[in-house]
Amino acid sequence: RHDLALSSAYSFVCDVVLVVVLLVVFVVVVCFFFFVLFFFFFQAEDGIRDLVRSRGLGDVYKRQGFRGARAEERHVFTQQLLNRLMVVKFLEGKSWLLFDGSTDYLEALWRSHTRSEASGRSFYRLKLRPLFFAGLNVPVENRTSDASEIGDVPYLNGGLFTETEWDRSEAVDVPDVAIERILGLFGRFAFSVSENSALDVEAAVDPQMLGRMFERMVTNREAKGAYYTPMPIVSYMCREALKSFLATSLPDERPEALEALVDRNNQRHINNPGAVVAQLDRCTVCDPACGSGAYLLGMLDELLRLGDCLLAPGTAQRRYERKLSIIQRNLYGVDIDPSAVQIARLRLWLSLLTEYDGPPLPLPNLDLKIEQGNSLTAPSLRPQDQQLSLRDSLIADYRKAKERYFKAHGDEKESLAREVENLREQVRQWTYPPPRKGRAARKRSTPTGYFDWAVEFAEVFADDGFDIVLTNPPYVRGELVHEQNPNLRAIYDNRYPGNADLYVYFYHRGLDLLKPGGTLLYISSNKWLRESYGARLRAHISETCEIVSIVDFGEQPVFKGVATFPMIFAARRLASGQAKGSFRLTQVKSLELPYLDVRKLVEESGTELPATAYDGEEWRLVPPPTADKVRKMQAAAKPLKDYVNARIYRGIVTGCNKVFYIDEATKREITADGDGHPQVIKPVLIGKDVKRWQIADSRRSVVFTKRGIDIN
Repeated sequence: RHDLALSSAYSFVCDVVLVVVLLVVFVVVVCFFFFVLFFFFFQAEDGIRDLVRSRGLGDVYKRQGFRGARAEERHVFTQQLLNRLMVVKFLEGKSWLLFDGSTDYLEALWRSHTRSEASGRSFYRLKLRPLFFAGLNVPVENRTSDASEIGDVPYLNGGLFTETEWDRSEAVDVPDVAIERILGLFGRFAFSVSENSALDVEAAVDPQMLGRMFERMVTNREAKGAYYTPMPIVSYMCREALKSFLATSLPDERPEALEALVDRNNQRHINNPGAVVAQLDRCTVCDPACGSGAYLLGMLDELLRLGDCLLAPGTAQRRYERKLSIIQRNLYGVDIDPSAVQIARLRLWLSLLTEYDGPPLPLPNLDLKIEQGNSLTAPSLRPQDQQLSLRDSLIADYRKAKERYFKAHGDEKESLAREVENLREQVRQWTYPPPRKGRAARKRSTPTGYFDWAVEFAEVFADDGFDIVLTNPPYVRGELVHEQNPNLRAIYDNRYPGNADLYVYFYHRGLDLLKPGGTLLYISSNKWLRESYGARLRAHISETCEIVSIVDFGEQPVFKGVATFPMIFAARRLASGQAKGSFRLTQVKSLELPYLDVRKLVEESGTELPATAYDGEEWRLVPPPTADKVRKMQAAAKPLKDYVNARIYRGIVTGCNKVFYIDEATKREITADGDGHPQVIKPVLIGKDVKRWQIADSRRSVVFTKRGIDIN
């Protein structure tokens, strides 16, 4: 028995080691793929730039109004090209493409190009353009002779292969050398339409990895204050939002039963499964800063999983139809970055392809579901002074036209697009009626380029708003916010001070988007809970919401490489006459296990706090005994501001910490020749350096060029 036990233990250890080795190899290989693709992306972009210059793209820029945005538009074009090639590779992995008898489609297409005598014509113009715009974007029965050059390919629809102004321009081309390197890289990897290939020794590239890669590397969204959200956080937030929604929608179901269903797929204690399915079918979910679609994909997976639990999983065809239905009924997304919108749509399309085994059906049109625009700068979401019965009839027509457009293709798609646009304009006129006779027209300072929620998603606001709003809003400091959006404060009636970070406005807009009883789930910086610029937001939430939970990560680096002091904030918008209840506060001290299981962290470390903890502008997010002690201290003690005559200052604001904050090595390099400037190099402390009873030795300095110092 002893030898048997040793043998079993040895076998177990070997299995664990094998799994770890496979994971390490997988991570290294995939990181290599992303790094090389990142390099090739910009190489392709540079090649396109050079060809554009040589062929004179000025007319395209003028027609499109690009002018100073040439680099950004070229970036979007290159992004779209890679998106299209990625989809072709995924289709190739399903054996849905055939050229010269080969399912290794792109390689066969490339070989055909290199053998051809069409000198002077690029692979992009000779093969890829016909593939994209005469093949994948055109029903088989309507194809022209151009499609004969691309072999046997299905019709995909969806908008990914719709020609843009750039695509139609004869001046735009892609050099063969760039395409060859990208196809060579693709050929080394298996492209899987499954997102569950982590231990596949073939190192498959799946849609989730594409979302992470594009969000962190290609689209460079970190420069805009956006960071990739770890999947355990996404899953936790989606589940918490659904539990809150179901608890509000189904008061006859016990919260413990709903929790068991959502967290553990246990439906045994659900009284009425049919009612749960009906509520999930009507649940509307919005991400107002959707990025590459992490929360949209997360919510799609959660809703599909709950459907599998409450209903029979069904065939692959049935799962495809259910995914399609969830995307159409439940999911909405907006982002200011057009590249991010492309990626979010791409991932939803790929998610649909995972469920289909036969020849693919035409993909849905997602341009009315995942849209591009500024989420924050739209006018009021609550239209006034309207004949609601007539407007309701109009919005019903608008809803039906959008539903038909979602699955339309070919000539019907173009016809329905015109019908939707006509109805949209009518909805806009009802939403913003002209002033009545004798009234002055109301001056609107709303900038152009905003996303008009009340018009674009009018069918949602006809039902009072969204059931769930969840996102990871951009992290942009206050001093940069108003450089980029000078009208932002005025849009929100100057409610928030000039130093308010961008996510403060996302909180306000998110609450506006919710219907009474709707749930908001954000992961953002926790600074607004204490900083003065968050006082008005705290008061607004106290007046209009019931906090459900706060998971505060403090200084823990949830987002690698940046100190954002993140927390997960969950609240419900109060319905009329609803009283506020207690909520759970969890302060996370470590990202060690069980960090990946956020729900377990909350269960083990959370503290129940009363509704009085968030009353008005001053919140006391501490247990009641501690709150009582704080009140006594405040009543008996003299505050610091009285000792210093209220002269408490913010400290140094450099405008660019990466430039002005320097480490010890940089300081030595600057002063090595003895001709440095010690009068402008000063030791500096930042918030995390100041600990209880001590100051950390950070060895950090600041180049302190105050007014009057000549730095030339």
